[in-house]
Amino acid sequence: MGQDDEKRASSFWGSASIYQIFPDRFAIGQGVTAEDKYREGRYPYPEQSIARWTDAPYRNPKGGHQHRFWGGDLPGITEKLDEIHALGCDTLYLTPIFQAITNHKYDTVDYFKIDPAFGTIDDFRELCAEVHKRGMRLILDGVFNHASRQCLWLSEGRDEFFYPLGNGEYRCWENIPHLVEINLENPAAQEVLFYGKNSVLKYWLREGADGWRIDCAHDLGPRLLESISHAMRAEFPDALLVGEVWNYPAGWKNTGMDGIMNYTFQSVVYDFLRGILSAGRTGAFLADMAKDTGLAFLSRCWNMCSSHDVERLGTILPKEELVRLAIVLQFAYPGTPFIYYGEERGMMGGPDPENRGAVNWEEPDRYPERRALITRLNRLRKEKRALTAGLFELVTVSDERVLGFKRRTADVAEQLIVLINPTPHPIETRVYLKDGWVMGGTRILDLDTGEAYRSSMERFVATLAPYQYRLLEPQVRYHSERYTPYKRLEGLTDR
Repeated sequence: MGQDDEKRASSFWGSASIYQIFPDRFAIGQGVTAEDKYREGRYPYPEQSIARWTDAPYRNPKGGHQHRFWGGDLPGITEKLDEIHALGCDTLYLTPIFQAITNHKYDTVDYFKIDPAFGTIDDFRELCAEVHKRGMRLILDGVFNHASRQCLWLSEGRDEFFYPLGNGEYRCWENIPHLVEINLENPAAQEVLFYGKNSVLKYWLREGADGWRIDCAHDLGPRLLESISHAMRAEFPDALLVGEVWNYPAGWKNTGMDGIMNYTFQSVVYDFLRGILSAGRTGAFLADMAKDTGLAFLSRCWNMCSSHDVERLGTILPKEELVRLAIVLQFAYPGTPFIYYGEERGMMGGPDPENRGAVNWEEPDRYPERRALITRLNRLRKEKRALTAGLFELVTVSDERVLGFKRRTADVAEQLIVLINPTPHPIETRVYLKDGWVMGGTRILDLDTGEAYRSSMERFVATLAPYQYRLLEPQVRYHSERYTPYKRLEGLTDR
């Protein structure tokens, strides 16, 4: 791990926990309604319409669903910050908030203006101030690969910012007619977006944002991403840069980004919990990904299970017990845990736009245990250094249905053993730690239940109920009035 990696690992981002918000569906602030805002002209485009907060989003084959608004805004997010903070998530990631025509805002019209549906620049500044007051951070979504067909640059005649095809047509991203691809080789476009003193990238960091999630980072490519990173960190060295990349993370670790959205993690976890991958193959894949990617980069990749682009966690997995196991893996595997808004409440939703429903704040949590689990895991992540700085290593288990691994630092006292039973059957299994410094007779404590096992020759026997996980910590005591076999191991790291 290089010096820069060590600095990033020990910074705020080394133990961050992400909470993603789709602003139109999270909360409406200041006691207004979507109808009030519509009458005020805050949905100015003729194709825009409003829905009732309790309406369920659905896909219209003609695309009209992208122009229906539920009314969520920045003041609504500000008013709900205490709930997010109580959950233990310390970083908000907002999907785009700049002026655009659709409800998802990935079709930017003006990069320097908050969309009127979401509020004003003052609302943004207040949100940033309240976020920072709670010791939290705010990440914005940078859509720099494409823009709206009604983008201001087109109306200003800046054709060089795009790829004209003649007859008023332009090259479009993935051939989607309303998403015009930006010419990122053009120096003037680069200056406005990234490099200039008042570029989009720097302007919003100066206004209070703490970093960027780069949309379609794979389209920008490694060289441009590295250049963007250098430009950003010259003025904002602590800002975060994470990319939307749907590929194996190892290939993106030398691109200047802190990490990527780890959809590979998501697919492997889902396949394991649905019985497609065995525990052994899952463990081998996760171990390979940790080795290939390296802890420094992987620890800042976002461990995805749900997002605005994929079905919700509770919709994909058939049992709530499996949902909880997926959440445990989000926190236990190297990476930054990522909670999509409403997951803590048990929200459901199929493919886009069904996964972008409005939060029913009047309804109690569908699964209260889920919120409690996320809160508890967020607390453990702050308390147990093994979960943020620990290497990933497999442990050997005698029952092949169990996934077993540990997170450990060089200090034998800083390690956690994770066991996952994804089956409907109770299991008893031997666990072999392969660690010569875990002494015989050491208590192996379950941090959830308080149950304890005893190690014997660096192994122990554990029991797991159906769909149970265990987070186990060897109770290492360097100093004690009574005998301790660890008394001369403190400070030793060569193991």
